[in-house]
Amino acid sequence: MDSIADNIVKLRKQKGWSQEELAEQAKISLRTLQRIESKTHKPRGKTVSLIGIALECDFHEIASQQQKKAQSFSVKFINYFFLIIANLILVAIAGFTTIDADANLNSKIAGVLLSIFIPLCIVQLTLKMPPTERLLKFGLGYFIYFVSVFSIAGFVTGFTSGLFVCLLISLTLLYFGQQVLNKKTRYFNEYN
Repeated sequence: MDSIADNIVKLRKQKGWSQEELAEQAKISLRTLQRIESKTHKPRGKTVSLIGIALECDFHEIASQQQKKAQSFSVKFINYFFLIIANLILVAIAGFTTIDADANLNSKIAGVLLSIFIPLCIVQLTLKMPPTERLLKFGLGYFIYFVSVFSIAGFVTGFTSGLFVCLLISLTLLYFGQQVLNKKTRYFNEYN
């Protein structure tokens, strides 16, 4: 990522100007320009504006783009952290209602119902997201959970507990949920 100082040096050299010529054109001191270019001094807004006018470039836009890039990294980190937590919660719900040692028929039915309603809520909240992206973001935990239960407890335990059925329902609805919601909406619009 280029800094403002790197961009100033690059544009100054493209114009074929020395530091003295740019300082004179921008009406700033030579020492200030030298400090900016050597990255020992962060320029103020007015100084950046004067250099930008001299070089016929908008450095405020460059500075704001760099700030957006830095913010976008933190936003991405928060988003991925949230997705990891969301996947863990979804997997915990599926596991707690089905494969838990105390799970009875009522909790298994609750697991199936939650396996329907939670993915449909996720689909409703992410209608603009492509199905594959939704499946990767919210279904990856389900898939990892399936593989780990399959390898640790075995297929029979996962199937008889109802866990695999719940995971399959959830993954299917995460992918095809938008189509299900569209059919439901058309059905209600026809009869109302």
